Amino acid sequence: QILDTIDTNQVTVIQGTTGSGKTTQVAQYILDHHRNQKKHCNIVVTQPRRIATISIAKRVCSERQWTTGGICGYQVSRDSCSGEDTRLLYCTTGVLLRKLIKDRDLRQFTHIILDEVHERDQESDFCLLVTRKLLRSNSPGVKIILMSATLDSNLFAQYFSTPLLGRLEPAPVITVVGRQFSVQEYYTDDIEALGKIPHPEEGSPSAQAEAYDLAVRLIKQFDNIEESQRLKEEEKASRHKGSVLVFLPGQFSEFSQAHCCLFLPREPKFWVCQLHSSIPKEDQGRVFEMAPIGMRKIILSTNIAESSITVPDVKFVIDFCLTKSLTCDQETYYTNLQVEWASKSSCEQRKGRAGRVRDGRVYRMVPRSFYDKFADYGIPEMLRSRIDQLVLMTKLINLGEPKAILALALSPPNLDDIERTIIALKEVSCLIGALGSLRSGEVNPHDGELTFLGQVMAEMPCDPPLGRLMVLGHVFGILEECIIISACLHLGNFFAQPYHGVLMSFKARLGWSHDTQSDCIAALIAYQTWEEHIKGQRFRNIREEKEWAYRNYIQHLKVRDVQDMVKELTHRLQNFNISVPYASANQRKETFEEKALMLKMVIAAAFYPNYFLQSTVEEQMAVKEVSGLNPCHCVVVKGIPPNGPIYRRSLEKIFAQCISDSSSKPKIIFEATRFVMCAFSIWFPW
Repeated sequence: QILDTIDTNQVTVIQGTTGSGKTTQVAQYILDHHRNQKKHCNIVVTQPRRIATISIAKRVCSERQWTTGGICGYQVSRDSCSGEDTRLLYCTTGVLLRKLIKDRDLRQFTHIILDEVHERDQESDFCLLVTRKLLRSNSPGVKIILMSATLDSNLFAQYFSTPLLGRLEPAPVITVVGRQFSVQEYYTDDIEALGKIPHPEEGSPSAQAEAYDLAVRLIKQFDNIEESQRLKEEEKASRHKGSVLVFLPGQFSEFSQAHCCLFLPREPKFWVCQLHSSIPKEDQGRVFEMAPIGMRKIILSTNIAESSITVPDVKFVIDFCLTKSLTCDQETYYTNLQVEWASKSSCEQRKGRAGRVRDGRVYRMVPRSFYDKFADYGIPEMLRSRIDQLVLMTKLINLGEPKAILALALSPPNLDDIERTIIALKEVSCLIGALGSLRSGEVNPHDGELTFLGQVMAEMPCDPPLGRLMVLGHVFGILEECIIISACLHLGNFFAQPYHGVLMSFKARLGWSHDTQSDCIAALIAYQTWEEHIKGQRFRNIREEKEWAYRNYIQHLKVRDVQDMVKELTHRLQNFNISVPYASANQRKETFEEKALMLKMVIAAAFYPNYFLQSTVEEQMAVKEVSGLNPCHCVVVKGIPPNGPIYRRSLEKIFAQCISDSSSKPKIIFEATRFVMCAFSIWFPW
């Protein structure tokens, strides 16, 4: 049925339960079908995450006993394992998107499989838009397959509707039910016997201390649960215990993973490992290994394990029903990660991580009635985050005005957001004013011509401010340093932060900064020092390199990723004739203080307008601003957006962390565009 539907339709939507095998099997069905018919076939399968892309490609090669990079391969941003003979390519969504923007054609592939389309991130939605546009313009013979376990099938089917006899016919939807084992759902109502249960608040998404304590007590009961199941089903005792996958809201948010690990490592029967985007490569493989006999594997994960990553021995899932979403403030246009309650579709995806090889259980750390209030689907990233990269990509593909192209999206962004983004891009010289079709000579606020700077930023595999940072570095003669800083910021912090060594890690990072108080300069100096050791062959073997990195709180494989990213950025910049100049013997060398000052200025310019200036405080003005209150008991914060009182609860929560006495609650006073926090039981030693 799947093959017949794909052969007879341009677009096919496949909705299969988690664990049905759609990610690994559908592409193989198509490949075998075309091989039997002796037809040419070239399939590309997208995944939203790098770890999933690589692991799935290796899984398919293992099933078929192929060499990875032969018939089946993968490609992520800086890591490609494919060749001329590759006919099944797994890649990240961004890799496919760059190919389509460059070629403006789909015909290099016979089949394009877009997997996990339910996630609705910017790249996925824009890839859907470009695919749909090209499919209807110059590539009608290419087959498009959309797949997910929890997608809104009607929405996607209608989006790819085709005109037929005067009406729009939606794309066919195939539902695959293939789960062999059941997964039972439990909520905090069902485990009240274990002790105090949390009472979450709808407007305050967070994992309470009671929820973590309950999770720890629950994990300690899994031995009894497995034993009672074994006796009931008259099974033989298994040598390996079922693994536990714990979904946490973020790597280090609130109590986070460190809170759980304060309890679990003290138990010799627990084998704790992590899974998140910044984990070193050598630790990623641990989650797929079997725990030692007699130990239970506990995987502490962000939502990176929500889809496409399969850990076969997971029997229990503990879900705090939280997620971190990239959100743009409508007033300040500043983007940050916010903790939110997850959608039901995300929770269903997490549930599907269990029950792959045996019956499983999912424990949601919220009451059942509270879970019922969750939204069915999350808000698409295109509607809640900055869209400057999308606007630049629409200018690269050059198929029309940004507002006209983005209006074709599955969930089009607000027209005001598009206009504001274009104005912001013009402000930083990525676009210049274009004379539109409004009145003669009037600048079109919804469009602009792409400048050289805009072209560079659009072609970089990183956020626009980082592209601007490198161009400014080229202008001011510090390109090499700016490339390194951009690579570090794009890949995230490569400084190690062990569970019980957070303070020592901070001290090490402070030492690398050389009194500049700058994370960027700290990362730059640490990377340059490591690179000098590598070039000077000061490490006799990989063991010495690891020991040096361990002493300096550096993830040695993560810093190697930075090195690869530096090479990638350097290569892409060379396409624009931007290259690191050779040092001249007669050239005057700047002092460290001069270069540090120049770097700070360039960084501030690159991230304009997201920076602030620190000035001295006049005592009389400070006393006046606190309205006669004791300055040693107050904190004044200016620049609060309009309707400041709606932030009262968030501000109370933030400043409550400054007070050791839990019975004392900070008092928030709003005055025009500032607020004053008064905590009478503490003394701020300014």
